Amino acid sequence: MTAAHNSATSERIERLERRNRQLAAMHAIAQTGGEIGLDELIPRLARIASEATERDMAAIYLAENDANELFTLRGSHGVPEALLGTYSRLGENSVTCQIARTRRPQAIAASEHPEAVVRDSGLEFAAFVPIEFNGR
Repeated sequence: MTAAHNSATSERIERLERRNRQLAAMHAIAQTGGEIGLDELIPRLARIASEATERDMAAIYLAENDANELFTLRGSHGVPEALLGTYSRLGENSVTCQIARTRRPQAIAASEHPEAVVRDSGLEFAAFVPIEFNGR
């Protein structure tokens, strides 16, 4: 086999493994969705998101109003207490709110984040994925 063939095979395997993680996450969400209330579901979703993306932590914020001007932390997995305390509520000038208004996912290198607590946190990057549910 050639090096190019081995590389292509390796890439296909990696894509399949990533897809399997995504499918496992969707399956886990589907299994828990009907069993529990929102307050219990959101922390589980944070854990599932963390595992599916192979990241150490995840946080889920919910919009408190239709204008996406204020977000409250509703669940997390693996997030250090220092960040949880600082980011339990996010106002309209926060990166989270700005991205939520675009309705498009975005990743930001922690070193480029506008807030020092994130830049100094040891994170590599932060990914933001706005999800619309029931029109919000």
